[in-house]
Amino acid sequence: MGNSFPSHPEAAEGLGREDTFGDDRPTHPVHVAPFCLDRSEVTVARFRAFVAAYNPDLPEQAGAHPRIPGSGWKHSWRSKLPSSREDLTKQLACSPLATWTDTPEDREAMPINCVNWYVAFAFCIWDGGRLPTEAEWEFAARGGSEHRLYPWGNAEPNQDMAHFDCGMPCRRGGRLSEPPPPYPARWGHLAMAGGVAEWVLDTYSVGVYGLRARMGLSCEDCVNLSEADDVRGLRGGDFTSNSRVLRGFARGFTRPTNRLATVGIRCAR
Repeated sequence: MGNSFPSHPEAAEGLGREDTFGDDRPTHPVHVAPFCLDRSEVTVARFRAFVAAYNPDLPEQAGAHPRIPGSGWKHSWRSKLPSSREDLTKQLACSPLATWTDTPEDREAMPINCVNWYVAFAFCIWDGGRLPTEAEWEFAARGGSEHRLYPWGNAEPNQDMAHFDCGMPCRRGGRLSEPPPPYPARWGHLAMAGGVAEWVLDTYSVGVYGLRARMGLSCEDCVNLSEADDVRGLRGGDFTSNSRVLRGFARGFTRPTNRLATVGIRCAR
């Protein structure tokens, strides 16, 4: 897990450590047990059923990772969720680029956005799943032992491969309305780079990789559950990102209460 440019000199030609943010180093071994990950990001149509059935009262430890004790929902997060269906739909209008519409229109196949981390967690619980760990997400995006630089391989991206760095068309919402590019990851996952970034379970920490390496920690289904930093991880980059952020090991973050047009959901189980 982490920045593996030394493994891909042909893809990294001319690129060095200065071309990364530093939070993706050092590389370190990680083991993840078998898991399933949604092939596509959660769409507006799929999210609409959740809105119709919305119930903010979730059981303690719902949506927990089966191998990670204490990784499920906490009652103390109840106040972070919208109080009602009406409040939820108001929050989904966080931006002129919001994909949600109160009645079905031509956006049903677009990825839902404007969801904070708590709503994303609640959706995955309702859907019978959970949020993926950062390690699981990277495993899927990099093709496991193939250590791909991007989900589709090591070829540098262009606008046919991913929705990214697209200027005015993005600001008008044009790229979000397009179908996911037909460049799947190793196991068929779509749009793991660009489009909307995706929430992961982990609290983001800039130094967690270094800590694991220095202490020689065994990373078995590992996850960072500390809430001290009050920021959660994002993966995959988005339609405003440059190509550097689309790499399978690139890490992002924002506050879990933030609702952004650039962030959506993909569930694991």
